[in-house]
Amino acid sequence: MVFGEITTKANIDYEKIVRDTCRNVGFVSDDVGLDADNCKVLVYIEQQSPDIAQGVHGHLTKRPEEIGAGDQGHMFGYATDETPELMPLSHVLATKLGARLTEVRKNGTCPWLRPDGKTQVTIEYVNDNGAMVPVRVHTVLISTQHDETVTNDEIAADLKEHVIKPVIPEKYLDEKTIFHLNPSGRFVIGGPHGDAGLTGRKIIIDTYGGWGAHGGGAFSGKDPTKVDRSGAYIARQAAKSIVANGLARRCIVQISYAIGVPEPLSVFVDTYKTGKIPDKEILRIVKESFDFRPGMIAINLDLKRGGNSRYLKTAAYGHFGRDDPDFTWEVVKPLKWDKPQEHERLKELYDGGENENARVNHQTKRSETIETSSLSLCAPRHPSLLFGVKFFSLGGNGHLHIHLRDRESKVACEACTKSNLVMVFGEITTKANIDYEKIVRDTCRNVGFVSDDVGLDADNCKVLVYIEQQSPDIAQGVHGHLTKSPEEIGAGDQGHMFGYATDETPEFMPLSHVLSTKLSARLTEVRKNGTCTWLRPDGKTQVTVEYFNDNGAMVPIRVHTVLISTQHDETVTNDEIAADLKQHVIKPVIPEKYLDDKTIFHLNPSGRFVIGGPREDAGLTGRKIIVDTYGGWGAHGGGAFSGKDPTKVDRSGAYIARQAAKSIVSNGLARRCIVQISYAIGIPEPLSVFVDTYGTGKIPNKEILKIVEESFDFRPGMIAINLDLKRGGNGRYLKTATYGHFGRDDPDFTWEVVKPLKWDKPQE
Repeated sequence: MVFGEITTKANIDYEKIVRDTCRNVGFVSDDVGLDADNCKVLVYIEQQSPDIAQGVHGHLTKRPEEIGAGDQGHMFGYATDETPELMPLSHVLATKLGARLTEVRKNGTCPWLRPDGKTQVTIEYVNDNGAMVPVRVHTVLISTQHDETVTNDEIAADLKEHVIKPVIPEKYLDEKTIFHLNPSGRFVIGGPHGDAGLTGRKIIIDTYGGWGAHGGGAFSGKDPTKVDRSGAYIARQAAKSIVANGLARRCIVQISYAIGVPEPLSVFVDTYKTGKIPDKEILRIVKESFDFRPGMIAINLDLKRGGNSRYLKTAAYGHFGRDDPDFTWEVVKPLKWDKPQEHERLKELYDGGENENARVNHQTKRSETIETSSLSLCAPRHPSLLFGVKFFSLGGNGHLHIHLRDRESKVACEACTKSNLVMVFGEITTKANIDYEKIVRDTCRNVGFVSDDVGLDADNCKVLVYIEQQSPDIAQGVHGHLTKSPEEIGAGDQGHMFGYATDETPEFMPLSHVLSTKLSARLTEVRKNGTCTWLRPDGKTQVTVEYFNDNGAMVPIRVHTVLISTQHDETVTNDEIAADLKQHVIKPVIPEKYLDDKTIFHLNPSGRFVIGGPREDAGLTGRKIIVDTYGGWGAHGGGAFSGKDPTKVDRSGAYIARQAAKSIVSNGLARRCIVQISYAIGIPEPLSVFVDTYGTGKIPNKEILKIVEESFDFRPGMIAINLDLKRGGNGRYLKTATYGHFGRDDPDFTWEVVKPLKWDKPQE
C-alpha cells in the first residue's frame, strides 16, 4: 500500500514504481517473500493539506529565506574521527556487511541467498577522553534469508568467507571474536511473508546506528521542505565539518524547529569534551558558517536536484558517510578558527590511565561531561492519540491488550491510516477470537475521530484487515514451539535497546519531555471536558528547556520556548487560541519558576490548523519512537514498542533497561545514566550490557555495571516473568500508546518500580 500526500505537476505511475522497486530488491516470487508482478498494490495519494501549504510556503509567494519549517521537531547530526567516513566504525561495518550480502546474492557468489536479512556488529572501544577509539570486533551477527537447499554449516562458511572476510579488516578480528550466523536456525520464510514492513521504521539504521541521538522523524518519502530530512542533513554537514576541520574529534549538533517558522528555535553543539576550543565558541563558528533556514538549506545543499536516482540511493545503506556527489550534505565546509597550540599527550592509549574499555553496539552516549554551560533540548509530544501516527500506536496496543487474554499470544501488529481508510496488518498467533474491525472503530471513536470534518469518521471509514500467523521459522528459533523453559527463550529479534534516567525530575525523566507530555495530556483533558470547545483531536507540543550542566548532571534553569500546534474548528480566531492555550493548558502545567519574560510562545505558529488527523497526513504505527521514550535524550535502538508482545525485545529489552537505569539513579549510584543491552535473535543471553553515567557516577562505571548484571536478569523470558509483562487487564498496554512508556506512576508500568541495589557508598 502506498499512501500519503503528494502535490506535483508530474504524472506518476505509482503502481509501476512499486513493482519496479520490489523487482529490483529481489522480491520476484512468493517463495522469496513477495511477487513483484502479481502482488496487490493499493494507492491512496492525496494533495498536501492547504493549511500546511499556506503556513509553510504561503502558496509559493515566499522567498527561500522566508519559507517556514514543514513541521516542528529536533534534528541531530553526528560525526566521529574513528573512520575516514567520520562515522562510527560499528555502523560502517554493519552497513558494509549489508551491502556485501546484496552483492554476493546478485552476482551469484552465494546463490542460496534471498533478499531479507540483518547485520549487527559489536565493537570494543577505548574512550580516549571523549573520543572513541576502536580496539576490536567483539561480535558479528548476521541473520539472512536463504533457500531450502543450503545447510546451516554451509551458510556459516559462506558468510565468513564471502561476506565477513572482505569487509572487516583483519586487525579487528581475533580468536575471541564471536560469530552469530543465523543464530535462530532456519530463515527460509522472509520479506513480507516473514513480517510486515513500514516506511520509516529503520530511522536509526538510516543515520548513526544508535550513536548520537535522533529526533524521531523519518527521512524517506519526504521532500526537502520537511526538516526531518533537510534539518538532519545540514546538522550532519555541520557536525562532520567540525570534526574534519580539527575543531573536535567527536561531535553532535542539534537543531530545533517550529512549523511555519524559518529560523530554528535553537542550535546546540556538544563535542563530548574533545573540542580544541570551548563548545560555545564552536557553536558561534557553526552559526556564522551555516544557514539553518529550511529554504536556504534546500538551496545550499541543492536538495531539489533530482537525477541519478538520487534519493533512491538513500533508501539502502544509510543517508550518511557515503562518498557520492549526490550526497551534498557530506561535503565538508571549511571553518575558520584559531587553532590553540597542541600539547603533548600525557599518556598513550593502553597505558593504564583513566580510559576504560566500553563495549558498545552501534551506540555511544551523550558526553560524560559537557563544558558547564546552558543548552536547549526539546522533546516533542503528541496529545492523546492524536493523528494517525500516535493513534495507531493505540491501535497496535489495543490488539496486544486484547490478545493477552491468551498469555502465549505472539503479536506483531501494525496499523496505518490515510483519510477515511484504516489498515491493520501483521502477524498474530493466538487462541483468542478477535473482532479486529471493532477494535479499530472503537479506538477511532475514543480518540475523537467521529466525523470527516475532524479527520476521520469512526463509524463509516473503510477498515482493511490483513493478519497472518507468526512465521514458523521465527517461532521455532525463538520459542521452540513453546517447549523451552522461560530462561531458554531466545530474543525475538536482534538489536540494541536503551534505558535512560536523570535526577532532574521526580519521575527521573528529562524535564523537557515531562512538560511537553503533560501539555499534551492537558490538551486532551480540556478538549474532552469542554473547557476549550474549539479543540479537535490532532496536535503536537514541544518544550525547549535551558539547562546548566553540573559535571554531567542536567539542572533545568528555565523554559526557553513553548510550542503548541493544535487542530481547531473554523469558528475560533488565532488570538483566542493563543489566549486559551496560555490560560488553560500552559499555566496549569508549567511551574511558574521556569517561566520568565524571555520565554517564547509559539502557539499555532503556521496559522490555521482546521484540517487534521488522517485527512491531513498519513499515520503509521511506530513512527513516534522518540516521543514514546525520552524525547531525544539518551539514545534509541530504533525498534518500535507498540503492537508487540513481550518476547519482542524491542519492547521488553527497553523496559528492563529503563528499570536498570532508573534504579541506578534512584539508589544514588549516579545522577544521570544510560543502559544499553544488545541481543541476537534466538539467543537468551544478551550479547552485551553497557552502562554510562555521563561522569556522574559515585563509583566507576564498570563497578556499576557489575552491580547491574548481578541485580537484573536480561534474558527475554525472565524479563517477561519478572516484570509480569504477560498480564493484561486495566487496558494495560493501551495506556502506553499515549503519554509515553516511561516516567508513569501506575502499577501496570512494572518497569518503573525501582529495584534496591546494594553498594558501598564512598565517604563524602
